[in-house]
Amino acid sequence: MPRRPALQVAQYAREHVPLYRARWWYVPYPLTSATFRTAPLLTSERLRATPLAEQVDSLRDTQRSVTPYRLATRATPAALVTDAEDTDSFYDEAKDAFRLLGVQRGAVLALVSPPEQRYFAAELSDRLGYAGIRAHLVIDRSATSSSDALTALRPDLVVAAGPASAVSVTPDITIRDPAREGADIYLAPEVGMIAVRRAAGEPYRLLPGYVHIETNPDGRLIVTSLLRHHQPVIRYLTGDRGRLVRGRLWLSEVAP
Repeated sequence: MPRRPALQVAQYAREHVPLYRARWWYVPYPLTSATFRTAPLLTSERLRATPLAEQVDSLRDTQRSVTPYRLATRATPAALVTDAEDTDSFYDEAKDAFRLLGVQRGAVLALVSPPEQRYFAAELSDRLGYAGIRAHLVIDRSATSSSDALTALRPDLVVAAGPASAVSVTPDITIRDPAREGADIYLAPEVGMIAVRRAAGEPYRLLPGYVHIETNPDGRLIVTSLLRHHQPVIRYLTGDRGRLVRGRLWLSEVAP
């Protein structure tokens, strides 16, 4: 059942964002848990086909753009746009995700990134710095250069800021890589960080207060961002599959 924040952000989107006003015209108003589940799903294809001005409540208060994590198997947005409150939510989600992984304020991280994820990694480094975590960006151009950088930095933890298979070092924390051992962060490019897992074999813990998750009959995850009002993401159909059990997420398949 959708939580009240999901209904609130969906109702705001329907009233203020052209994309949802046009697509949700037939959904009874005001929204309820039952009518929320009948609203049309948002797909990556629909997002790409929708002009930016129709995805936001107003372009007048856009503050900055955010570079999303990029997938190899499908196109992702070149950038997400945020106002002041949405910007804060991106900073807070990074802080809370790494806190749930046990990373404390004052820790030193190395974000090892393949070149194509460098902008995403640089912005993640900035968000972690705001949370009091020293995150150094290492562009993984070769095994030798990355190894030398890690020797010089001597980080507490190494984070693969891109597919772990695409970097030349063994990370302590991965992103969107549930098949690997160790800690992992599950995110969707259009949404942001969703859940974390501290060790292989454990379920993912949802970031509390950030997302509402449903599952399609075929197991694909449907995600609603609870804190994004400027460029809302409501009932977004991911290409990832999993199941929710007692508030924990078990991922079975993620797109690389």
